[in-house]
Amino acid sequence: TAIWNYLSLGDAMQPPPGLEAKAGQWDVVPGDEPIVFGTFMRDVSARTYCVGWPERVHVAFDAEHARLALAWRGAFIDGSGTWEGRAGQLSVPLGSAERTMPPGDAVAVLADRTTPWPDVQRVRWRGMDRDARRRPIFRLALGDITIEEQAQPKIAEGGVRLERIFVLRAEADRSDVHLRAAVGDRIEPADGGFLVDGTLRVVVPGATGAAAPFVRDAAD
Repeated sequence: TAIWNYLSLGDAMQPPPGLEAKAGQWDVVPGDEPIVFGTFMRDVSARTYCVGWPERVHVAFDAEHARLALAWRGAFIDGSGTWEGRAGQLSVPLGSAERTMPPGDAVAVLADRTTPWPDVQRVRWRGMDRDARRRPIFRLALGDITIEEQAQPKIAEGGVRLERIFVLRAEADRSDVHLRAAVGDRIEPADGGFLVDGTLRVVVPGATGAAAPFVRDAAD
């Protein structure tokens, strides 16, 4: 009876609640713990894990190419490309101050400090997990080396920073494994770290001796 009464309204019939999308209806908003949102992302890949944090610093991890691809501040992401209708739309960050990470593998095995960075992907995706505090851990592999990477906000003086944590394990001691933290046309020492192209500050805390960060020249 209720259905027939509803249909009898004809042109005066109002759409059922939820049928018409409202502004912001599909926005994904992190709560007390980080949100992991799988999506097709523009300029990243069709296998992207976006991680949204309550501290309003977010990242996109490209599982197709086993690398952290993007970071941004502010609002997280609009989920309509994945959730609305038949979906299939490419997602984009809702926030601002986007930072694109260097292309290619972040970790590589080099014969020495002058060896060119590999332009062929060798790091492989091995899945995602969460730690005891529900923070995502991305698991990777480079040959017999296992890699765990976390990218999370760190509250500090002057604002929230992005902290990247790497844990590497191998069956034997290795001195040929390198991490590429940034790429730029101009990299200068600044405030206990490095200033990249005048806009990005990179700090590697506590790294000394053979693990101390250094700048190297390359063709690009």
